[in-house]
Amino acid sequence: MRSILGIMLVATLAGGLLATATEPAIPEVNSIAGEHLVEMFKVGFDPGPDHLKQARRKYDAAREAAKGDPRIDYAFGLVLVKQMRNQEAVLQFQAVTRQSRTECWPAWQALIWVHLISKDYVAGHERLKDYVRLIADPQLTVDQDERQQAAEWIGQVVAALKKSVNTVKQREALVRLDESMQEILGPNLQSSFERGKQGVQTLNSVMEEDVQQTREAAQAKSQKERAEKEAQVAKDLEASAEKREVLKKSAEDGKKYFDEQLAAFDKQLTRLERDYDFLQKRALSISTSQLQLNAEFALLEKQTNNTNNTNSRNSRSAGLTQAYQQRKAVLEVQQVKYQVELDQTMVAAVAVSQKAQAVAGQRVATVKQYERATGQLVQQDSKLDQWQDRLKKDGDKLKAPAKNKPAVVTTKIQQTRSFRTYVDLDLALERDRLLDSFGVAMPEKP
Repeated sequence: MRSILGIMLVATLAGGLLATATEPAIPEVNSIAGEHLVEMFKVGFDPGPDHLKQARRKYDAAREAAKGDPRIDYAFGLVLVKQMRNQEAVLQFQAVTRQSRTECWPAWQALIWVHLISKDYVAGHERLKDYVRLIADPQLTVDQDERQQAAEWIGQVVAALKKSVNTVKQREALVRLDESMQEILGPNLQSSFERGKQGVQTLNSVMEEDVQQTREAAQAKSQKERAEKEAQVAKDLEASAEKREVLKKSAEDGKKYFDEQLAAFDKQLTRLERDYDFLQKRALSISTSQLQLNAEFALLEKQTNNTNNTNSRNSRSAGLTQAYQQRKAVLEVQQVKYQVELDQTMVAAVAVSQKAQAVAGQRVATVKQYERATGQLVQQDSKLDQWQDRLKKDGDKLKAPAKNKPAVVTTKIQQTRSFRTYVDLDLALERDRLLDSFGVAMPEKP
C-alpha cells in the first residue's frame, strides 16, 4: 500500500477542512501531537484489550493537541487494524474519508483494503468506485504523479482480486468493476491503471513458476527416498544370502543357531506388528479428526453465506462474518497440520512394513537352511502370511499416485491465490511515515 506521506494530507487548515482546495498545503508539524502518537503506537501495536485502551487515551490526547487533523484519526485506524478490530477500523477510516476529498487518499486505500481482506466485496467495490471518481476529478488540485500512483494501486487491487476470488458471480462482478473504472479514469490514467495490473500479473507468473519448481523438487525427493528404501531392502536380502554360508555346521550346532535366529526374527516381527498397529490406529484417529474438522468448516461456510446473504448489514452480522472467517483461517491451518501428521504417520507405517519385509525374508532364508541342515520341517508362522498381505497393500499404496500435495506446495499455491500477497497494508511503514510528518519518530529498539 502507498504510504501516508506519498498522497495524504494535501491540505490541513487551522480553521477547519475544506471540501475542495485551491492549493495543496504542507502538513503541519506538531511535535506535541506527534509525541502522543508515538506513545499510542508503542502500546497500540501490542495486541490485547488493555493495550488498546491505553492507546485510545493517547489518541484522545493527540486529537486535543491537533484539533481537526485527519492524520490523528488515520493513525488510530492503523492501531485498530493491528488489533484485528477490522469493523472498528472501517468506521474509523470512513470518518477520515468524509472530512475532505483531497487529504485522505491513504485512508481511502486502507478502508478499501480492510473491506476486501474481510471479503466484504460489495462494500469494497463501492468504495473502489468512489475512490476512482475522486482521483479522476479534474477539479481537485492534485499532482498528476499522485493521481497516476493512485491509479496504479487501483490496478493492483483489481488484478489481485481476480487472483483471489473463486466464484463465477465474484468474477463477473470484477469484470463489470474493471470496465466501469477504466471508463471513469479516462486515457490520462489508463496506462497507470494497466501498469498496476501488469505488476500483479508479473508477480503471479513468478510465483506460479516457483510453485512448479517446488512441486518438481518434492517429486524428485520422493522418488529418491523410494529408490533408497528399495536399495536398502535389496541390501538386507543380500546380507541374508551371505549368512547362509555361515550356517554350514553340524546338525546339533545348526539347530541351536537356527533356533536362536528364529527367536530373534519372531521377536522383531512381534515388535514391528505392535508398532504397525499403533500407526494404523493413529492414522485412523487423524482421519476422524479431519472429518470432524471438515464438518465444522462446512458449517462455518454455510453460516458465513447465510450472514452475507442477509438483507440487513449491521455491525453484528459483520462481526459474525469476521469471526467465521477467522475461525475458518484457524481450521485451514489445522487442516494442513493434520495432513502433515497423517503423511508422516503413513510414511512411518510404510517404513515399518518394509523393515518387516526384510525380517520376513531373512526368516524365510533361515528356515530353509534349518530344514536342510536338520531334516526337520518348521511350519510357517501364520503371522508371516499376515505380513505378506500387509506388505502387498502397502506396496499398492506406494505405487498409487499421491492424492495430496506436499505441505510446502499447498502453502505456496495458497499464497498465489491470496489478495494480501499482492496488495498489503504495511502498518509499520505507514506508522513511521505518518510520525515523520509530525516531526517525530519511534525510538530505536536496543
